Amino acid sequence: MMILRTAIISAIALWLSASLLLADEILYCTDTAVTGFKWDNAGNADLVKFDAFRFTVKVISDTRRAITRTVGDNAGISRSYTCVRIPFTRGSQDNQIICNRVSGQDQWIFYKNNYTHAFLAGPSVGPANLMDQNIWIAYGTCTRY
Repeated sequence: MMILRTAIISAIALWLSASLLLADEILYCTDTAVTGFKWDNAGNADLVKFDAFRFTVKVISDTRRAITRTVGDNAGISRSYTCVRIPFTRGSQDNQIICNRVSGQDQWIFYKNNYTHAFLAGPSVGPANLMDQNIWIAYGTCTRY
């Protein structure tokens, strides 16, 4: 009975410590290239290269990430994402992690130390539009510290 109790307590402690380590994981990500379509005021689109950015990705849980864009030494607004793990290939132990915002216009796909990040709002009409009218996709790499 004592051995079983010790084993259960050890398993719980291991599970809790693994969860805490996961929750504290921070990724530092940098765009390698960003390209897409940019609309002008007349509604015409041109293929352009966009500025590359840096991001900090905080792993909150298996299903939640907080991603913050960094400009210079300043962190921007942290945005919350809901994530799922998807096997890269059938039977593979490697997983892609796909993270979306509620709006569905902003998606990240992480695989190993690489990512793609897409913004898919598209063109909007009218001067009252406050959303980014551009469509772009970026890819880059992440490191863990």
